[in-house]
Amino acid sequence: MSLEQSRRREDAVQRLATHLVSVVDGMDEASAFAVLAVARVTRLRALHELDAWMDAHPDALAEPGAHCPLSLVRLAHALHAAGHTDVVLPACVACGRTLPDLVTGPDGRICGRCAARMRIRACVRCGREGRILARRAEGGICHRCYRVDEQVITPCARCGRPRQPVARLDDGSPVCETCWQPVRTCTTCGTTGPTHYRGSDGPLCPACYRRRHQPQRACSRCGEVARIAHRGQDPTAEVCYRCYRPPTVDTLCATCGRARPCRPAGRSGPLTCSSCRPLRRVACARCARVRIVAANWPVGPICHPCYQTVLRDTRDCARCGIRRPLVGRDETTAAAICGPCAGTDIGHQCRTCGNEGRIYAEGQCTRCVLRTRLVDLLTGPAGGIEPQLVPVLETLSRADRPEAVIKWLAHSPAARLLAQLAAHGRPISHDDLDAVALGHGERYARHLLTHTGVLPHRHDDIERVEVWLDRLLTKHPAHHARLVRPFAIWHLLRRARRAATRRTPTSATGERLRSHVRVALDLLDWIDARQVTLAALTQPDLEQWLAEGARRRHTVRHFLNWATERGLTPPHEIPTPPQRDPGAILDDDRRWHQLRRCLTDEQLPDEVRVAGALILLYGLTVSRIRQLTTTHITIDNGQTFLTVGAKPLPLPPSLGELTQRLAQTPRSRSALASGSPAQTAWLFPGLNTGQPLTIHGLGKALRRHGITTRPARHAALIALAGELPTPILAETLGIHINTARRWAGYLQRDWSTYLAERASPDTPTVPPTT
Repeated sequence: MSLEQSRRREDAVQRLATHLVSVVDGMDEASAFAVLAVARVTRLRALHELDAWMDAHPDALAEPGAHCPLSLVRLAHALHAAGHTDVVLPACVACGRTLPDLVTGPDGRICGRCAARMRIRACVRCGREGRILARRAEGGICHRCYRVDEQVITPCARCGRPRQPVARLDDGSPVCETCWQPVRTCTTCGTTGPTHYRGSDGPLCPACYRRRHQPQRACSRCGEVARIAHRGQDPTAEVCYRCYRPPTVDTLCATCGRARPCRPAGRSGPLTCSSCRPLRRVACARCARVRIVAANWPVGPICHPCYQTVLRDTRDCARCGIRRPLVGRDETTAAAICGPCAGTDIGHQCRTCGNEGRIYAEGQCTRCVLRTRLVDLLTGPAGGIEPQLVPVLETLSRADRPEAVIKWLAHSPAARLLAQLAAHGRPISHDDLDAVALGHGERYARHLLTHTGVLPHRHDDIERVEVWLDRLLTKHPAHHARLVRPFAIWHLLRRARRAATRRTPTSATGERLRSHVRVALDLLDWIDARQVTLAALTQPDLEQWLAEGARRRHTVRHFLNWATERGLTPPHEIPTPPQRDPGAILDDDRRWHQLRRCLTDEQLPDEVRVAGALILLYGLTVSRIRQLTTTHITIDNGQTFLTVGAKPLPLPPSLGELTQRLAQTPRSRSALASGSPAQTAWLFPGLNTGQPLTIHGLGKALRRHGITTRPARHAALIALAGELPTPILAETLGIHINTARRWAGYLQRDWSTYLAERASPDTPTVPPTT
């Protein structure tokens, strides 16, 4: 976790603790932190969800709401357990039960029992209502009909009885539930072996179950309350472990020689008891690592990772040419072949599309399961999908990684928000998203709807400020809101929107606007504390307030100038804080070493090499680099140019080749298909749909490979200021003339030097190439 994430996490925890102290009777700050830890809301994702919900619903502990996050459910139960019974527990919207493990339903949080009832359907064979376990040609069948289905029943390799197989031996022979011994890792002691029990945290071995989880009752023989080993229909027949003697047969274990219940180790072999039977760990036929067997294919035993890899990566069979999972090997050519060509009926065919591959659920492949769940998610109240949401369905259905989208649908707040919007049954607009709590889910859903063309494009970094402002001003006095709201909307936002028509705003634009609003509210709070008004604010008072706070308070000039123009306050003089000299500056030796490494080290990712070289050579900021697209790159007579200012900037040959390779390599961090509509060819694509890599993400990648962005940029700009005149530097790099003049000032440069150099025919027009 980065320092910035740690700070945000601590701030969110502090805000939640302060809110609990203010709304819960008898709660102090230490108890609030303890309750948050018990409720497990100190994790980053749960913390952000709960913080956003509390910010949007200050009375959430009294009226939790049907669609509250799971973290609020756990927090309410933790408060109840701590004795604060005045907190209202979230209840199932279907049955009203208050449980700590409510899941997400179509109308809000529901319990597991109600969720299971929603999945109940009629079996096509017996007609009884129940959970559909399998699909046949005539339709879905329940678990009762499945256990006696002729396609399922087969003789067990150990007991010989026709039963439903639950596992297979090394040679592929089926084993029924009675004869099968599942091998898992006990979550208590960590041993691996047969486990028939499951606790709250996972599988349990028999010893841990008896020692910690098995209930205790009175033994019918000794009369003592102990753990029961043998249960009968009659409670008087229950026997504890000390009194119980298991039945034995006249069979000696081939390993220990004791007369115990034994069975063969496989289809045939020596009889061994359960204590002497070894775990089934063999060498995988694909990766050769000794692991537990997941399946026995014609090629040999396969471990679980290889099993999943082969089913996902279907290829053309070397014998029949059909695209299938290659589960066998040709004895003559040693080429990989499919199951039918290897002489086995192992099938992995989707019942919906007919494609061979991994069967994800209900006999369907991952892509068919994804489309089915998308249809369920986006179906409106009329029983169909609104035409406006069809592009979302088609885009997500073509995802490059359907498994990732399936998990996203199950756990993402953005997916839940899309379901809520679809359930409204009316056209979706930006105002609908503005009405929900601001957060990552809202931002991702908006990017997805904009990316697919459902919503028109807007400068979200600016437009979100107005929504944030409305929610912020509800926490401040009304007379403050009457001043700050017109200042923010008619002055700050109007200028920002006008500037956005000339240059694309960044995330720093929104942060700057929010900072101006916070500074103005800070001044108004300080004025109220001194029991004066804005009209009576004097210059000494203002200077005192500036001296007591941080450097950012000097930006209050925007608010005071606006208020002065409208006669709300007398004119004031706000001194401009002196420009700070650059702090850390990379020395030349380290700068050229890092630049040489970016241009020649093939072990570094291409994104890090290109971004690092642009910083070290031209002093570009990370925020500008992340906004580069393939349209910024041009090639003329074999020379690569990058447009970052008014004129194209020629790149050195090695950096030009690297930049072209980065632009031509198809890359996408998003789970959506790379060929989805409105796809922008970002040089540095991000996780958010249709968005570039964030400033934090790109900066973290550079630091991970030893490139410090700020010192490297300072060193590059100082070096360029020593080589180029100030106007050419500003025009070439696309920076303001005052910024270029300030960097030139570090090297004692001025306009006279520029005039002298402009007269010289040898004046360079671009930075030197390497």
